[in-house]
Amino acid sequence: MPGFLNDKNWKKYMGLMRDQGGHTKALANYEQERHYCYTHSVAKGLDFILDGGIPTEAHWKYEGCRKPRAYRPPKDDPHVHIADEMLYHLQFHPIGASLALFLPDYSTIKKGVYRGPTSIDSVYKCPHAVSIYAIEVVDGETIALVKSTHGTELGDKGYFRVSLDTMLVEVPHKGKTANRDFARPCRLLSRFCFPKLPPLQV
Repeated sequence: MPGFLNDKNWKKYMGLMRDQGGHTKALANYEQERHYCYTHSVAKGLDFILDGGIPTEAHWKYEGCRKPRAYRPPKDDPHVHIADEMLYHLQFHPIGASLALFLPDYSTIKKGVYRGPTSIDSVYKCPHAVSIYAIEVVDGETIALVKSTHGTELGDKGYFRVSLDTMLVEVPHKGKTANRDFARPCRLLSRFCFPKLPPLQV
């Protein structure tokens, strides 16, 4: 781990974790009705904050998940795809990331480390947005400390740890096509995203 990340922890700036009971129920019913959470990108969320300020509790009333828009226009969002680049930017602020969500592994993390699929019963569900707030190295393994949006019941009151050393790749067999998310070797965390502010005008 780079020395500049020693003692760098953004958790205290992340705000209180909210109860997401309705969201948890929607995730549990994933098979019965296709589950969607994000009708807007992280970039759209940041645009909202720049325009109207940080949302209040009233903005977060849970009224059920809406279907995604049929088309999302491409935008040059500030993304990095290499973990080393993510580590560099983490010294300045938390980093948004996409987590490969496997069940039941994801729902049973508790205070352990999420390492993706760990059994023959593990099933990939979807990518899920998390916020990386710190990095630690335990017994030589690089671990990202993250905050989820699935409420306080997941992990340790909504916070958990993800291995940055675990790599995934799907090897298709019997004529099947690999999931595009795992057609090439990748980490559990990818698509790192963060706000990029213009230089301060003096």
